[in-house]
Amino acid sequence: MHHVPPLVRALLLATVVVWAAAELRQAARTRAGARHADAGSRTALRVLGSVAVVVAIVFARTVPATAIRPPLVAEWARMIVMWFGIALRLWCFHVLGQYFTFTVQTSADQRVVESGPYRVVRHPSYLAIIVILTGVGLLYGNWLSVIAIVVLFGCGIGYRIRVEERALLSDLGQRYADYASTHKRLVPFVW
Repeated sequence: MHHVPPLVRALLLATVVVWAAAELRQAARTRAGARHADAGSRTALRVLGSVAVVVAIVFARTVPATAIRPPLVAEWARMIVMWFGIALRLWCFHVLGQYFTFTVQTSADQRVVESGPYRVVRHPSYLAIIVILTGVGLLYGNWLSVIAIVVLFGCGIGYRIRVEERALLSDLGQRYADYASTHKRLVPFVW
């Protein structure tokens, strides 16, 4: 393992603390009267996330040929990528307000949010998670580790999106269908 400069170490720690604090604050929110329609997607994300971390560690330790060189590039890239993802996620928390919860919850009186990052894609918060996890993948300093985290967790995100969209279509009906017909899920012009 190479020497990590103290400034880089301090910035990484601050980044993780800010991200964790924001997530914990948001996790405490619930919506009274909303229908829970999670269908196990939160559990799927946790399981796939755990598997992704194990696979990332294995790749980082057993496939040195795919290490990111020079290591300092991975460290700075990791923080920049994580900062961008955290900023996007916080923006989503703010824009959705009371409608942002960690489990899929919907209600018929819920409005379709089309402002902020929701002007561009339907699920910018999940895009933010993928961006943050790309930064986490860079923590291992190995390209295969990055790919493992993004792909495995991305599968969980894909399942979660399908669950959430079924719930939104069920409760919001045509309002959500109209919005969905003009906005891609995660990547503008692609998906």
